[in-house]
This record gives sequence, C-alpha cells and structure tokens, in this order.
Amino acid sequence: MTQSSEREDPPNVKSYIIDMDGVIVSGNTLIPGARESINQLTVKGIRSLILTNNPIYTPADLQHRLRALGLNITTKRFFTSAMAISRIRHGVALDLRREHK
Repeated sequence: MTQSSEREDPPNVKSYIIDMDGVIVSGNTLIPGARESINQLTVKGIRSLILTNNPIYTPADLQHRLRALGLNITTKRFFTSAMAISRIRHGVALDLRREHK
C-alpha cells in the first residue's frame, strides 16, 4: 500500500478491498504507510473491507491485533475466509454497498 500523500484515488472509487497480511501488517509489524492510507480512506468516507485468508481468527481478534499496532478499525470492516465459506454454505451474498461501512 503506498502512502496516501503519494497518489490520488482514481475517480469514482466507492470502496477498497485490502488484504491484511503483507499489505497492512507483516507478522506483528505495521507495513510503512498502512496507517496513513487506512486513515485517509476513513477521512474521505471511502468504504474499505480488510480481508484475510486465515480462518483461525475472528474479526474481534483481528481488530485487537491492529489496535495493538495503533489502528482502530471496527470489526465490521474485517472479512475472513471462514466467513466466506459460511456465507457460501448458507447461500448468503456479500453486498459491499450495504455492509462494512
């Protein structure tokens, strides 16, 4: 993720889907520029969803992990592979227009 001051968002961007591991964090270290980029999305009112393919952790676990690194992100903004499988099994679609604001 590049630092927000280095580039402008493309026109008409309504939301971003961001991978957690390797984009926001690497192990227990925040990736340089991640905090500023996430904060800019929030300030601009651009929705974002943080994804992880790690099915072990809940959104609350992920929120705690990022809070310990100085990022305050609500649990609604996390989506895990376990959540995806659950939705597929139950036939529930993910609609970013209504969720994860």
